[in-house]
Amino acid sequence: MTDLDLFVLLCILLSIAVSVLAVYAWQEHEEALDQRRQAEEQTMWADHFQQLAEHTAAELATLRHRLAQRQRTGQPPLATRPSQLPLHTVRPDQFHLN
Repeated sequence: MTDLDLFVLLCILLSIAVSVLAVYAWQEHEEALDQRRQAEEQTMWADHFQQLAEHTAAELATLRHRLAQRQRTGQPPLATRPSQLPLHTVRPDQFHLN
C-alpha cells in the first residue's frame, strides 16, 4: 500500500465518521424540537384548563349567590316548585313492540 492509498483510506474513514456525527447531531436536533413542541402544547393545554377552571369558579360563585338570594326571599327551590309545563300522557297504543 502506498502513501496515497493510506491517505485515501484515511479520508474515506474520516468522511464516514463525519457523516455519523452529522446524523447523530440531526437526530438530537429533531428530539430537541419535539420536546419544545410538547412543552408548548402542554403549556397551551394548561392555560386552557386554567381558563376553564376560572370560568367554572365564576359560574359557581354566581349560582351560589343566586341560591342565597332565593333562600333569603323565601322562594322554594326549583325542584319543589310546580312545573310550568303541561302534563304529558302517553297512551299504550303509542308504544311499538318491535
